Amino acid sequence: KCKERLKSMENMVESKENESQRNPKEIWLFLDEFNTSPDIGWFNELICNRSLDGVKIPDEIKILAACNPYRERKLNKQENEWFGRDHLAQYAYRVFPLCETVKAHLWQFGSLPDLDERQYILEMIKNRKKELKRHLQTAFDNEVPFIVDKICKSQAFVRTKLQDVATVSLRDVDRCLKIFIWLVNKNFTDDIRQCLVISMGVCYYYRLKANEREEYQKVITKDINFLENLKRERDIDRTNGGIKGDIICIIYLHYHDDSKFFVLVGDPGTSKTLSFQILKKNMCQSEIANFRKRLKKESIDLKALHVVSFQCTQNSKAFRIQERWDQAMSHSDDKLIKLLLLDEIGLAEHSKHSPLKVLHYLLENPKISFVGLSNWPLDAAKMNRVIVHQIPNDLDNDLKAIGEAIYKTEHTNLQQTHVDMLMEVFKELHKQISEQYILSKSKDNWLGRRDFYALIRHYMHNPVPSESFQGIMRNLGGCRDPQFQRYVAEILESVSRKSATE
Repeated sequence: KCKERLKSMENMVESKENESQRNPKEIWLFLDEFNTSPDIGWFNELICNRSLDGVKIPDEIKILAACNPYRERKLNKQENEWFGRDHLAQYAYRVFPLCETVKAHLWQFGSLPDLDERQYILEMIKNRKKELKRHLQTAFDNEVPFIVDKICKSQAFVRTKLQDVATVSLRDVDRCLKIFIWLVNKNFTDDIRQCLVISMGVCYYYRLKANEREEYQKVITKDINFLENLKRERDIDRTNGGIKGDIICIIYLHYHDDSKFFVLVGDPGTSKTLSFQILKKNMCQSEIANFRKRLKKESIDLKALHVVSFQCTQNSKAFRIQERWDQAMSHSDDKLIKLLLLDEIGLAEHSKHSPLKVLHYLLENPKISFVGLSNWPLDAAKMNRVIVHQIPNDLDNDLKAIGEAIYKTEHTNLQQTHVDMLMEVFKELHKQISEQYILSKSKDNWLGRRDFYALIRHYMHNPVPSESFQGIMRNLGGCRDPQFQRYVAEILESVSRKSATE
């Protein structure tokens, strides 16, 4: 691509020289993130030697290049297990080493000081005023200092908690303000501060881990009860047994014109795919009218979803993602929201073909919506371009909710004591797997919510666990490791004695 662009620029220079003997105007070529390409030697020749495959390029062509920084990425135990062998994953950005000759031309661009960033945020907020309806502008002016303060505090707090400081930028401010202005104009609530809480929840609060959310709440709640205001919107409806914050986030994002790109990050089994399936089911063309009524938000123009899916792998290529994007774009019905789903997008990031680089271009001015599902955070260059929802891994509460939901809604011979017994077996076995390393590697998510769901479903239509351990062995005892089998036997023996005593 770069060769093609240079060739066209050389042709332009030659044509201008033929038209006039005067020196033609300068033509600038900008190479963005050139150190993310494995062809680093080729770029070294172009930038430092001003030649292409040994042929000198015209003097009228000026080259300006930008590269991503080299900062080490903090990998936790689980991330080390998943992609510790990927040398590019060691850095916050997926970058290749620079040649020594290129380093002589480097200039450190740096980052905005806090005071300058605050001034930028203030100007961005003032520029949004013209997008509001006229009767809302006076109230908006009165709240500008409050909005600036809360967004600046959000920027500073989240920047210290994520994997790299560059994961938070003025792009987040822009997305937050877009959602905020959209909510205010839609008369979503009479309280402007309430709209700000929702937009900050979508852009900042939900991208944090569970313990970090509590800290963020304390930072923001000085002048406004942040969590109570956010819960007021999360509890809009409980479709299909529980619309979580991730579904609410997706709904907000894909019903206004600008912020349409969203990534769900969570451990395996944290209901990422299930959340999207619930959304897709309730917002298809045949169900959208009923969903709109249940939400009781008739003032919002809820449109049906048309979803194009792509299953990412470690061998994914950019042109395949581009094909799916174009397929979604080509759908002719303008009454639908066109959405591209990239499942397991984290796997594609570790492909040797760098397929996700195409998203940098596609997400600049997207005409369709985009959702990615990943088991781990992506690199800073991609996380900076999307809204992220980090799904907390609260296994104990999730197991309790699954057991209660199935026990209450289905006809079954199970009693509450049986459900409690299954929960105890599952949690104890999960604990042993996670803490005792009884398998060849640490397997924190080897047993997940799907296994527990299947376990409960088995005993709904079969002899209860106090009479038979068949369901436990079928759903939890599949590993042939002798030490694992010994732990299973010990746990079952312990639970059986406790059950007989009771």
